[in-house]
Amino acid sequence: DPLTGRQAVRVEIAADFPRPGAPARAFAAELALLGHFQRTNAATALTAALLLEEGLRTPGALWASGFSGRDGGGRFDEATLARGLAAARWPGRLEIVREAPLTIVDGAHNADSAEQLRRALADLFPGRPLVLVLGTSVDKDIPGIVRALVPGAARVVLTVSSHPRSAPLDRLRAEAAPYGAPLAEAATAGAALDLAAALARDLGPDALICVTGSLFLVADARDYLGLADGALAV
Repeated sequence: DPLTGRQAVRVEIAADFPRPGAPARAFAAELALLGHFQRTNAATALTAALLLEEGLRTPGALWASGFSGRDGGGRFDEATLARGLAAARWPGRLEIVREAPLTIVDGAHNADSAEQLRRALADLFPGRPLVLVLGTSVDKDIPGIVRALVPGAARVVLTVSSHPRSAPLDRLRAEAAPYGAPLAEAATAGAALDLAAALARDLGPDALICVTGSLFLVADARDYLGLADGALAV
């Protein structure tokens, strides 16, 4: 559900993993994280946990005698695994930070993560006009980030973070201009958010704002919205 920031997943653990003779297992779980890539991350985390558990079964393994969170059969039970997945939080990664206008922050700061963000926005919010608030660090792959994100935006607001490594506006403008999206500029993350909100209102009630390109910019945006404590701005 992209409006609550949660997704349901079905977890299947193959027979003979993490050791020969282990039974196949399956259970339902929920992630408090958006994005197709979070399913891969969840599978990776579960694999690590199950391999750790198997290591702890070895006689003499560190912590083995006092290890908790398992059922009487000496393994992680499905309820424990599901609780662990549901409790995971990742501020600044496809995080909904404001409901009206709907605003998401994402710390994509290289070409691959920008492409993953592009795909996630298309999957989760198909057809919604995008106001992209973009700022990067000067040492990042700015052409790759711009190439992934700017062509799909209805409006683009270029800005800078408070960090001294932030790329200057003229550099961002030079990279973004050839893609033809209408560009605007703002001197701070707060000013960029205010401008983006005005542009979103002009685009209609379905408009979506996404702040990205730099973890420093995402931090500035969250601070501006008063989210240091993790609350949601309404």
